[in-house]
Amino acid sequence: MEMYYDLTFVVDAITDELVDHMYDQGDFDFNISGCGGLTLLSTTIHADDPVHGALQFAATLQDHDVNVQRLDHGLANQTVIAKLCGVTRQAVSLWVNNTDSDDPFPAPYTLVTDPLWAWGDVNEWLKRTGKSCAEDACYLTPFQIDQFNTQWAKIDFSLLRLQADQTPDQLEVQALKIAA
Repeated sequence: MEMYYDLTFVVDAITDELVDHMYDQGDFDFNISGCGGLTLLSTTIHADDPVHGALQFAATLQDHDVNVQRLDHGLANQTVIAKLCGVTRQAVSLWVNNTDSDDPFPAPYTLVTDPLWAWGDVNEWLKRTGKSCAEDACYLTPFQIDQFNTQWAKIDFSLLRLQADQTPDQLEVQALKIAA
């Protein structure tokens, strides 16, 4: 079943001219932002298989001279979750620590100084538990993001581009075969 997935890619810095050119071509909708020295490109895809859809979209970005580094996990701490949901941090703490629930809050994705959750896991929990702040969009799971990043790292676009007699679609198909 095809669904809409929100994705955020970490990409190399993009010039204003390239962004303007991509908007003018109108092949897809996207937003560019920066955070902590990273350039982030966010979009929504429609796909049966979100990992394959993300790989296809990333290949399209490469065709537009946007170097995709990886897919971002979209991690959030309790403060960010509270802000996104319009509740207090204490309310989120109650969600996190409620052990009596039939549907417990997701486990943290990782620990730094505080737990960090994958926003996709949190959003799915918000939906399941009927919280009004849940977003309609779907997100890839941390496992799916890791799958994408592993497959994407296997593709060597510099070798593919040497085959100038191939169309971008043929390069994309070949790149996806290499990644699989």
